[in-house]
Order: sequence, then structure tokens, then C-alpha cells
Amino acid sequence: MAPIPPPQPAATGVSRRGARLWVLRLTHPVVVVALLLGLLDALLVVAPGVFGDQRANEIFSRYDTRPGGIYVWEKRSRMRFMWPDFATENYWSGYRWQHSTDALGFRNPPGIPRDVLLLGDSLIHGHGVEEWETVAHFLRAEHQVGAYSMARQGAALYDEYVFLRTYLPELAPTSVLLFVFLNDFDDLEVYRTTAEIAEMPELDRFDYAAIREWTKALPERLPSRPRRWFWRRPSVRLLLSVATELRGLAFTFTSPAWAAEPAADPPFLAPLLDPDRRARQERYYRTILGDLAKRCRSRAITLRVVYLSTQADPGSYGEAEETAVRLLRDAAGSDLLVYDTRTLFSGCESCFLPRDGHYSATGHRRLARFLAENVLLGALAP
Repeated sequence: MAPIPPPQPAATGVSRRGARLWVLRLTHPVVVVALLLGLLDALLVVAPGVFGDQRANEIFSRYDTRPGGIYVWEKRSRMRFMWPDFATENYWSGYRWQHSTDALGFRNPPGIPRDVLLLGDSLIHGHGVEEWETVAHFLRAEHQVGAYSMARQGAALYDEYVFLRTYLPELAPTSVLLFVFLNDFDDLEVYRTTAEIAEMPELDRFDYAAIREWTKALPERLPSRPRRWFWRRPSVRLLLSVATELRGLAFTFTSPAWAAEPAADPPFLAPLLDPDRRARQERYYRTILGDLAKRCRSRAITLRVVYLSTQADPGSYGEAEETAVRLLRDAAGSDLLVYDTRTLFSGCESCFLPRDGHYSATGHRRLARFLAENVLLGALAP
């Protein structure tokens, strides 16, 4: 029987050289793609609006639930909560500001008093400005009011009700201010179905203790730093934005939002202008505000409702704003005071951020003075 020949070294060498060639072939495109993405990142950082303002918002805004975003999704309430003890830079309409939250996940410095809770949307949250330029800060710094902001961008009455039910057991405020803006009625229909608006399961079907326990565990669920870093890359977010738009075009065959003709009336006015939808809204507001008022009274807490205006010209959206204020007052009844700010910012163009419409630091300061001198006067314990 012939002996088995030993393995040939030459064949092994060829095999290794082939493996190295494949590694080089795979590495080359990876390096090229990484370099291109790096260059794209640099371009977007230097010129964020190079692909348009709306695209810049989608790239640099942190108003999302992706890793690196400021929100986390709570499934039972189908609601966005903010990550607690979390800090990042946020962006919108060319404005950059620091977003930092406390242990409960609200935009407050640590250790501040909680005498007056502020429930509202981005206007009270301080979209576009630093925390020290917000109404909550000015109430504390200039009017000696222990203001604690529980506001969140995009919040409607539904969100504010869930927040208060979730956190009120561990808070001991003397007063609660609930702020309502013109687009809150549309936001309610975005977040809740018609059936949910009619049935209001948040009144007696939500396990708020379970939601509170879920919030306590959020620090352990925060995505890792590498994941947050990756999902914050401008190039990655640009590609995701384009892919989402292309997928929408492929399935709907409609023009993208940026190509649509502007509507005669802003879409968010629709719930106020349609009688049936307005009736549903009024019933919802009457029931929810009534329940909040009862819960606050049981704890000796003063509840006030403040309608917010963002118009230097009081005539803008005049009919819609009149409808909104009338709806609020009808829903609040005789026991709950509703304050109106429609003339507060008259002629004050500097009260609003150019190209954006949210309150500037000047607007926040003016609102704080109004609240201290009118809404909170006599509502706080001596």
C-alpha cells in the first residue's frame, strides 16, 4: 500500500492568500462607505439646512423614540414619556438648545421645589430655548414661585391627565396650572381614536401604579452609548428620512408633504371648525377637567386652566381662538377658572422665535409675569 503523501505547503499558502484577498475585497467597500458617511456627517454639521429646513429637522431633532431620542414609548397608555436623568442637544428650525431632564423625566434642574405644577405642551416645555429661558425658570427666579414643569412637546389634555395621575401621589403641590393651546384639540385626535375619546379609558381602566413602576425602571432600559451614538449620526438619520419618504411614495402614490399646496386653514383647526368633532372634544374636556378638579380638591390643590396664544396680532385665527376659549369655559363650568392670554402678546413680535412661532425668552418672561400677577395671585398658600 502506497504511503499517504504529506499535505502540500504550497496549497496552504494559496488558501491563505485567497482569504486575505477576500478580506481586502470586503474591507475596501466598507472603508469607502464609512468615509463617504463621515464626509456626509461633516457636511450636515457645517450646513444643516443643505437639504432643506424640514429635512434638517428630521436629521437633528431628538423628538423621537429612536436610540438617542428623548422619548420612550409606554405601551399601556400608548404615550411618549421622556427619559429621566437624560441630557442631549435638541434642534428645530435652526435653533439648538440643551435638553436635560430630572429623575422623573421632566425638564427641570435637580432639587427644585414642586409647589406649582405646570402641565402643557412645547410652549411651556421650552421648545427652542434653554431651560433658564422658560416660564418655569422665570417664575422661580423673578416671582419666587416654586414652579415645576411637567410639560412635554406635543402633549394634549390626554397626556397631561396621564402624567398627573401617574406622578401626583408622590408630589405635593399647592397649585396645578393646565395650559391649553390651539393645536391641542387636533393632537388629541392624533393620539386617541374616536372610540377612545368617547369612552375615556384613562379614567378608570389604566393601572397608574404599574405605569409609575415602569417609569422607575427606565434608567436600566436606556440604550447603550454606542447605540445612541450610531442613531444620532446625521448621515444615518438622513438616509432613514429619505427611505421613509420613498417608501411612503411607493405605497401611496401621493406627493410628499413638502410638495403639497398649503391649505386655506391650518389642518390643526379642523376639530374646532367641524361641529361633530368639536362636540366630542367638548365632552372629553368637560369630563377630564371635571375629574382633575375633583382629584385636586381632594388634596387641597388649586387647579387653574390657562389658554395660551402665540399671536402678536390678536386677530390671527380669531374665530378659532374664540371657539377654543368658549369650549374651554363651557367644559370647565363655574367651579374651574379659565384664564385667557389672547391679548397678552399683542404687538410683541420679540415674544416669539422667528421662523418658528414658539415663545422666545421674552415671551416666557412675559407669560411668567402674567401667571404670577393674575393666575397664581391668591392661589398659593402663604
